[in-house]
Amino acid sequence: TNDKIYIKEAPPLCLKAAKQAMVRWQGPKSSITHVISISCTGMYAPGLELYLQNQLTALKYSRISSG
Repeated sequence: TNDKIYIKEAPPLCLKAAKQAMVRWQGPKSSITHVISISCTGMYAPGLELYLQNQLTALKYSRISSG
């Protein structure tokens, strides 16, 4: 179903987009206070916000590269 595809594909795509945005922004990672996701394609709980929060917290202490 579409939800299964969304659950599989959305998290890595969102993380890639977030990393690219952070590289372009070049601001301090510590100033990121909120993660918001909006989708008309699908959803799951806990959702992309929690996934991105966990992944970005792990990146907070590492160097982000555009790769």
